[in-house]
Amino acid sequence: METVTNWIQLWRDLVEARYQHGAPQIEDEVVNDRWQERARRYHRKVELRWQKPDIIREFLIDHLKETPDATLLDIGAGTGAWACVLAPYVRTLTALDPSASMLGVLKEN
Repeated sequence: METVTNWIQLWRDLVEARYQHGAPQIEDEVVNDRWQERARRYHRKVELRWQKPDIIREFLIDHLKETPDATLLDIGAGTGAWACVLAPYVRTLTALDPSASMLGVLKEN
């Protein structure tokens, strides 16, 4: 039987370990999220930049079209630019980011 990795739990464990090793503890993830005021602005900049052709994006899409059963793990997904573009070409996509604000924009997209 194949074991399935719980990537979301693994990401949480890594973030918690970071705080245990000297990073400031965050009481309220959303209130103290440094991206709270900037996530949407960041996403708009990415959208503008991605209006231009991109050889890496094209390469990945072409490759994923040939492997429709692929799974993709997007660590540090931010607002989900890569996840949203590549999701139609994979069987499963997992997007992780420590910022609740970035994930909020990703979910909207």
